Amino acid sequence: MFSYNTNIVGKGEIMLDKTIYKQIFKSGFDAPIDVEFWDGEKVSYGQGDPIATIILHDVIPIKDIMAHASLTFGEAYMDGKIEIKGNLQQLVKIAYDSKESFLNGSKFSKLIPKHSHSENKSKADVQSHYDIGNDFYNMWLDPTMTYSCAYFVSEKDTLEDAQ
Repeated sequence: MFSYNTNIVGKGEIMLDKTIYKQIFKSGFDAPIDVEFWDGEKVSYGQGDPIATIILHDVIPIKDIMAHASLTFGEAYMDGKIEIKGNLQQLVKIAYDSKESFLNGSKFSKLIPKHSHSENKSKADVQSHYDIGNDFYNMWLDPTMTYSCAYFVSEKDTLEDAQ
């Protein structure tokens, strides 16, 4: 059965992930496929006999897929979180060849933000890290504020002597 932990992954997040997964499978393949979700729900996409059935045994975070789809799905497959019944090579080729595939920078993947921070937040983070004033550096740099290595021969050596 399914094995996700709702204490780690919230139920709302799981529902959102499932909705996004459905959109991925609906538009990401130019061939019929069947998908079985971690909760047992089965959905068919496309017309005709499916070339493969994708069985999702566990929730895989959408943010991971959008950041590194090939790597994330590959690792999930190796870890047993995804099972493929049918022709795996054909399924992967169709996924890569599809214009709307999540694997090739489709329009769909651009709907999901890859970064959870803004440019302003990044600038503020950099400033808080680097703009800390000379008092901090005076504690551990020499009077010329020079970064260098130091070799202390004895505990009585000064920083200047050790440099």
